[in-house]
Parts: sequence; structure tokens; C-alpha cells
Amino acid sequence: MSNGEIWNGVSIPNKPDSFGATYTFPEDLTILSPQQIGAFYSKLGAYKGFVKVKLGSAEISVIAYGDLINAKVAQRVKESVEKGAKRSPSREDAASDPEIFELSGKLTEAKIRVKKWETLYGLYDSQMTVLSREISRRENKF
Repeated sequence: MSNGEIWNGVSIPNKPDSFGATYTFPEDLTILSPQQIGAFYSKLGAYKGFVKVKLGSAEISVIAYGDLINAKVAQRVKESVEKGAKRSPSREDAASDPEIFELSGKLTEAKIRVKKWETLYGLYDSQMTVLSREISRRENKF
């Protein structure tokens, strides 16, 4: 199942134009104007929405690859039993199967993508929280 099929028929955010560019998060928010804080907050919100979709896609890939591996291993066990094997195939036997080995590599890559997107999501979330606190602090000041 492709990402297009996963998200078919639902509204998801496009990749923000500035996504992927480096930026500096200010150490002192008090020097920013309300408009600058609002623009930064909006940018991080766009990043966060885009990353959440990427995270969901990566999590779906982990599930799909895990299920495919389990199905392939079950198939190998069934074939082994049907052939009258005295023992079920071990994990090592299954891992030596080129198809299962390839799927295992894809599963590992998907898990790495999940961690990457989780990390970015957490980063944007924490930075938005800091900006939100600054907005609240300024509102309470008046």
C-alpha cells in the first residue's frame, strides 16, 4: 500500500515550502515582535502537521512490514510441516530466506523513519509550547 493509497480521500498538509531549511530558534523571545512570534508559531505548526503525516505513514509501514514478515515465516513453517520436517524452522532459518531478509531490512528502515519523525515532531511541539508561553506571558502583562 502506497502513501497515496493510505491517505486517499483525506485532507493532509502539503510539505511546507521552507521545510528542510535550517533555522535558528531564538534564545531570547522577548526581542521578537508579536508578528514574528506569530509567523514562527505558524511555521512550526505547518512543519508539525506535515511531520505528523510522515510519522503516521512510517508507523503504518512498520506494521505492514512486520505483518508481511510474520506471514512469510508462518508460510515457511507450514511448508516445513507439510514436507514432514522433524522440527519447525528457527528464526535463523527464516532470516536466511532472501525475501524475509529483504523485508527485515525494510522493517528496520521504517523503524528508523518512525524515530526520525517522532524526534522532529517532539522538537516542533516543544518549540511551539515555548512560543505559546511567550504569547501568554505577553497577554498577561497587560
